[in-house]
Amino acid sequence: MKTLFTALALLCANILFAQDTPSATVAPSVTSLQLNLGALHLVHERGVSDDMTIRMELGVHQQFRFVSPETTPRSSYYGLRPVLGLAGRYYYNLAKRAERGRITTNNSGNFIGLLAQYRPDFFVYTTNDRINPVHHVRATAYWGIRRQLGKRFDMEVTAGINLQPGGRLLGRRSIVGGGLPHLDWRLGYRF
Repeated sequence: MKTLFTALALLCANILFAQDTPSATVAPSVTSLQLNLGALHLVHERGVSDDMTIRMELGVHQQFRFVSPETTPRSSYYGLRPVLGLAGRYYYNLAKRAERGRITTNNSGNFIGLLAQYRPDFFVYTTNDRINPVHHVRATAYWGIRRQLGKRFDMEVTAGINLQPGGRLLGRRSIVGGGLPHLDWRLGYRF
């Protein structure tokens, strides 16, 4: 009887004095619509472990170039092209954020990742018929942060390095090539 009473007393003490620790794992699934000044993406991020996710995205990027008609006629254009992306992310500070009482829901934390994007040439809208789109693949290693902005909105900022050799965007040499910096920010709405 003493053993049973002692076990019950310890169980009650554990329940009464236990501290709730916030969740420190990635969300099982997050779907959002993200945009910035040059792109619109439908993004789905799925957790594969406590701190890693796989992220799939389907988007549209815009490009604009204006050249004075007096110098080079018909070289100005506006273009839209699709983008398909696949990324792996490692959220390295979720436990520390949870210990400090900061928000970690919907993968709000710091991360490192590797992104591969395919920019096909089968559907491109451009205002200049002299531009020939060329498909290419872009690989980027990056570091980033994701923060909640209210109940449904979030913000992401990523910085890193493009790993592939220079690609071609809408028929001209890309300014972002192998080893050059990558910087991106997005505002998102979660479904």
